[in-house]
Amino acid sequence: MKVKLTLLAMIMAFGFSVNAQQGPDFVGETPPKMYVPSLESRTNLVPADMSIREAQDKRATSYPYIIGKDPQTTNDVYASNPNPLEGKINTRALLFDFEATASGSSPSDPALAVGPNHVMTVFNTGFRIFDKTGTPLTGQLGPTNIFSGGGCCDLTVSYDNDADRWVLSYLFSSNGSVQVAVSDGPNPVTAGWNVYTVPNVNDYNKLSVWRDGYYLTGNNGGNASAKAWVVERAAALAGAPTAGIQAFSFPGWINPNPGISFHSAQVL
Repeated sequence: MKVKLTLLAMIMAFGFSVNAQQGPDFVGETPPKMYVPSLESRTNLVPADMSIREAQDKRATSYPYIIGKDPQTTNDVYASNPNPLEGKINTRALLFDFEATASGSSPSDPALAVGPNHVMTVFNTGFRIFDKTGTPLTGQLGPTNIFSGGGCCDLTVSYDNDADRWVLSYLFSSNGSVQVAVSDGPNPVTAGWNVYTVPNVNDYNKLSVWRDGYYLTGNNGGNASAKAWVVERAAALAGAPTAGIQAFSFPGWINPNPGISFHSAQVL
């Protein structure tokens, strides 16, 4: 057994060494940033698009499944197969809840991030900001209040805890890029935004905050072109004119089902 474990450790170490030596596929810089004044300083804010429609991102029309609710009405798999730990884990009681946002888009793709004093919620076609008591500080606003016009959807929000800043991303499926907006202050209502463009993130962008960068992944159909893109965090936080970007491929990434185009690596 000891010999087997030693051999396994050697194999794992070799695998990590190979991946670490691969290096980036692309090294460059973003185009010049766009600076956007604070939401509070403007009077012409654009409300979110609340029309009932399907979000037409780059791959939505080719996705082979029907968008909508699960038609299953009987033999619910969760009801018939309850988790054995259900009701057995001690949890804190809910302090309070509040209604955040409403969306007419399908899918709505809701998400939120929480900071020391604010809660920011996003959905496919808009966002809204609350204080920690659930009091709305803005209406439901459209992405163009922060990002360029002509974008599509897949709005995300993250809170960079170490920097006390807010980070949003937004898909531009028409030209295969994503814009990343970083607040220049801790209050998302009163802060301005530095907006950087990252190329070749085709669909379903997801963003994660790490010490050295803001990491992005997207839906590339599960093929060899799938990459993780990294935006230089220090430059973005400083509001530099441009930010460094790098791209890393996923060795051995193969679409197990070519008939289904949706495969997206997810950042942590």
